[in-house]
Amino acid sequence: MADRLGDEFEFRQITYKPYPTCQFHRAVVSGVLALRRQAPRASLRRLTIHMHPFEADFIGVRHAGPFRRFSQTFMSAPFCAALAWVDGCVGYEGMHRYDDTRVLELAARIDVVSDPGIERYRPRLVAMDDHGVAREWAEQGGSEAYLLTWHAAVDMSGALCEEVGVPAPAAQALADAADALARAPSASALLAGGRNGHRAGRAATVQSGHASRPDTRTRHDRVRHTTRETINHAQENEKLRRGPGRMGRRVDGGGAMRRRARPGAG
Repeated sequence: MADRLGDEFEFRQITYKPYPTCQFHRAVVSGVLALRRQAPRASLRRLTIHMHPFEADFIGVRHAGPFRRFSQTFMSAPFCAALAWVDGCVGYEGMHRYDDTRVLELAARIDVVSDPGIERYRPRLVAMDDHGVAREWAEQGGSEAYLLTWHAAVDMSGALCEEVGVPAPAAQALADAADALARAPSASALLAGGRNGHRAGRAATVQSGHASRPDTRTRHDRVRHTTRETINHAQENEKLRRGPGRMGRRVDGGGAMRRRARPGAG
């Protein structure tokens, strides 16, 4: 067990999700955005997503509506792809637009194909525009395209901070504190950066009017609620996949989800 201890780090094998979607849809969203850049003014008539059978047939992946909660849009390939085409990005707020007519109409024209010739995490997309022009895109890198590097972590941290209203200087200060942690005498600067970013984000949320309406939760409250909802949804999926009494190790002493060895959705 001690072989290569201190030389080889499992953390380097961690992949990340650049969008708030199921990991099956990382490449789907990236592919739609790439196709959209090829024809920014085109109208999408139909989109076909070829996926590995394990992914295409997974619970919720084919669902194209109606949508009432985040766990449904999170798992839906048609919704994630449609949102990417309509907005040119996929963010947390967009994933909660359950009644967006443009997204729903497009999602209804997106097909998910269970294709045994497709490898895991390497979907192939075929888009047809209103002029009958077909364009294709295929993921070449697989999950290795999403290995967590320092630059990827900084980019993702910046994107997340932007979504919850943290000003860019505060986000950069947090990244700088994390970068200097190995040389710092303590973690106080990193903790201060986190606190300052949180306060700045809360203040920006109040100023934007989100917190002034009693019928609307702040974005921070929605994040907490959605996290609980997503964990519950994942646990339900695991029960269906494994059968009664086969959940195994799920939660450690700190309450964190444990899933090792076998990749799946999430």
